[in-house]
Amino acid sequence: MQFQFIEYPPPDDLRPCLRRSFYARGQIPYRNDKILPNGLAVAVFTIGQPHRLGLSEIAEDNPLFDHSWFHGIHTRPVYNLPTGETHVLGLLFEPIGCHALFGTDMRPLTDGTVDARTVLPADLVGLIEERLPNAGDEAVHATIHQALLERAARSVPAWLWRFHETIRSSSGAAPLPPAYRGTGRSARHVAERFKRSTGVSPKVLARIYRLNALLAAIDPGKPIVWTDLAHRFGFFDQAHFNREFKRFSGLTPSRYNAERMREFPTLKKGENVNFVPQNER
Repeated sequence: MQFQFIEYPPPDDLRPCLRRSFYARGQIPYRNDKILPNGLAVAVFTIGQPHRLGLSEIAEDNPLFDHSWFHGIHTRPVYNLPTGETHVLGLLFEPIGCHALFGTDMRPLTDGTVDARTVLPADLVGLIEERLPNAGDEAVHATIHQALLERAARSVPAWLWRFHETIRSSSGAAPLPPAYRGTGRSARHVAERFKRSTGVSPKVLARIYRLNALLAAIDPGKPIVWTDLAHRFGFFDQAHFNREFKRFSGLTPSRYNAERMREFPTLKKGENVNFVPQNER
């Protein structure tokens, strides 16, 4: 069947914690996805065939998840290999979202993929499982959003929200020392609390945001002057940019664009920038 991907935006009061929920069904037209770091934590519940997910470039070496999976913020690419037709319900949490909603210490979940039942509260898992047969219905997502909203933002102080927003709203370009001082707390205290809340340091999340902003600025159908992009987004020189990009994606900038355009020649600016289709074994 033709691949479906439907996004469900949360109510405004939930947006600091949840970017969106989604429903996906169909056979992807390539073998597997390389998913680049995006600064989000993800929970996915399977309705159809299992998926293999993990950090190994050999997709078959990654763990098999036949019920659900959760991964925290990742700083390296994650490889997703469906074993059949994709049929899932997913939740995309903002960096502090899971900590704010559930009090989760996100540090052990960085760059890891586990069964979502080991992370999310049992009552939320039960609610999602009960409604999975109708996972494409908007009302199902509204119910899940409401259940999350009832928990929202109870365990995060206002200064930490503001500190994260400074990083996010500048796409990682804001200097960190003034942001630390703006909290009225020591840089060490802020960094420790931030890492417990997100799983990564402020500097790492800023790098992820900056590189995602750069990817969103690429028009894949036009000639790309990588040196200009690197300068525009604050990289010292081309060598610095190339090192950061390779660490972030496992690819050179030109190969990143070529692999995406090979599978999706009509991609528009800003579309699906974190997904690199792969057909090689």
